[in-house]
Parts: sequence; structure tokens; C-alpha cells
Amino acid sequence: MKIAFLHMTMGLINRGSEVTTDLLAASLSQSHEVLVIQSGIINKNKPYQQVRIYPLSTPPPIEPKNIFDKLLFKLFLDASSRHSHNFTLAALPRLRRFNPDIVFATNGGGQVKLLKNALPQAKVVVIGHAGIGHDDLYNLRSRPDLFLAVSEQARKWASSHSAKTTQVSLLVNPLNSKLYAKKILPKVNLPHPTILVVGQLTAYKNIPQVVRAVRKLGYSLLLIGDGEQADIIAQELTAFTNDFHWIKSVEPVALPSFYQSA
Repeated sequence: MKIAFLHMTMGLINRGSEVTTDLLAASLSQSHEVLVIQSGIINKNKPYQQVRIYPLSTPPPIEPKNIFDKLLFKLFLDASSRHSHNFTLAALPRLRRFNPDIVFATNGGGQVKLLKNALPQAKVVVIGHAGIGHDDLYNLRSRPDLFLAVSEQARKWASSHSAKTTQVSLLVNPLNSKLYAKKILPKVNLPHPTILVVGQLTAYKNIPQVVRAVRKLGYSLLLIGDGEQADIIAQELTAFTNDFHWIKSVEPVALPSFYQSA
């Protein structure tokens, strides 16, 4: 079987969706022919085929910064949606040559619609990484053949919003347990109780407010993440009188040691 993944930000960042795509593609490549199409840099050590099209050096911004941006976001005309549209169009010739049986669409409902129109013979699959709400609702309304929810609550929600032609199933995020078992990882020593915050420092996640809340609680803070709000976070931490440790980048394999520190 031929399986393709369209993931614009593969090779640009390494968060949940990218890690899931990598693990699924690597596992499926053991029995199937797998192609990952991305805009980021190719990693030649992967066991599956990779193609870079519509090259980007940084991921498009996703959070609206003002009322006009919020309107564009709601209409799927924001920068991220436009990049996703252009990326998908650029990928279609390569996809047609590959002629996949299954295509994983990871960049929104607009991508799903383009794929279903351009590749009617292929089954289109979406993994609900966005979670319950605006983006995955658009994914469902675009009528993929299969929607994979990452929690039981999300599965029930998706089932109530899906078309009759869309099958909804549960697939929790995969984990490579062998990879985590290879190393004894260092721990961060902070006075307990310690609050651990892991995520991209982007406006819609409201992490500065979390930092302020932890400061009021008087707890230690272990912060892992980077992004466009790094300067704001740095300012917040200048007023942080409790113990804290801020790490901007951590490989997924190293995360368990930090969870154990909280």
C-alpha cells in the first residue's frame, strides 16, 4: 500500500503533530511505501521517503494579533491558511506521481478539500491534533474519509459533528518506548511544589498569564518552550521571585526526566 503524509512544518519545528507524523511514517514504512511531503529541511536518516516542496525557513504565524487578523483567521484567509493552500497545490504533482492509496492531511480543512478533489481515488485521513473547537470542526466539515481523535472526549465530540461519509475512530498519540529507555536523563532540581509548563510561547496559549499565576502561588516554575512571546516571558521572569528554570528547546526523548522533576 502507498501512504502519503502532507505536513508543511515537518523539518521546521518538532512538536506534537510533527513527532506523531514521524513515528507513524516510520512504523508504517516497515510494511508499506511511505512518502512524507514537507516544507522543512529533509532528514536523510529517516526510513521513509521525503520530498521538500514549497520551502520555508520558519513556520507561518498561527495566532491572530488584532481584530483584522482574527477575522482572517475565522475566514481561513490568515497567513498560515494561505501557506497551507499554496503548499498543498505545490504538492499535488508529486502526489499524483506517487498515486497514494491513503493521504494524511495535517494542515487543515482546506487541504482536505483540495486532496479529495485532486485525488478522488485516495482515502483522506485527518488526525485531530487541533483538539475540540474551530480548526477540527473545519476539518470535519471538509469530510475526510477518516478522522482520528486523540482522546475519547474528542472522539465523542467529532462523532456528533461528522458527516455520514466520515468514519471517526480513536488513536492516542504514539510513543516510542524503546527510544525513551535508551538514556538515563538528567533531572532539574527545583524546590517543590513545582509547576511544569511545556509549549510554544505563542499568544493563543497565554503562557505569560500562567507565569503570573505561578508567581502568585509561590511555587517553583519549570518552563520548556520558545516562540514569538519569548521577550514577554523574559520580562515576566524578571519579576518572578520564586525559583524557576527556563529551557527553550528539549528533544522529545528528554521530556520524561522533566516531567519527573515537577
